[in-house]
Amino acid sequence: MNHILANIKKISAVSILAVVMVWSIVLSAGTVSAATINTTSLVNTSSSANWAGYVATGGTYTGVTGSWIIPTVSDTSTVGAADATWVGIGGVGTKNLIQAGTQAIVNSSGKISYQAWYELLPGYSVRLPLTVSAGDTVTVSLSQTNNNHWIINFTDNTTGQNANKTVTYASSLSSAEWI
Repeated sequence: MNHILANIKKISAVSILAVVMVWSIVLSAGTVSAATINTTSLVNTSSSANWAGYVATGGTYTGVTGSWIIPTVSDTSTVGAADATWVGIGGVGTKNLIQAGTQAIVNSSGKISYQAWYELLPGYSVRLPLTVSAGDTVTVSLSQTNNNHWIINFTDNTTGQNANKTVTYASSLSSAEWI
């Protein structure tokens, strides 16, 4: 487990709401379940202008699970502005990324639209048939069931809604992210 935690790099942005994050990372060599990430012990830091979170590299990653509370977004001054939280596999140093999460988008009438979604790069995001709201606690997982076959499981723990999607996607399996 220390090996996995040593490979998790902290990504920072200008302002981050610190949240205790619990991960389940499925490795090709075994499983680490519900590993609590102590953010004070992470030493590898890099920066991004548009996202913040954690990434695990240095292994083969076939699954990731994250749970979070959907934040309330109150600034409606910029139409099209978005806030997203997601988990993903791949994408660090590669052009492939399978990801799923929640987002809040300011629509053309200045209202916030909360959505559940998944995305298979280079494709566009696809909305899942769930109604999510600010304050809901959600759990999202991506699991590779066999070569290039994935199950995306999205649960709104507050309302009890659940959506599952099976997709085919070729991933490098080179990283696991929680952004």
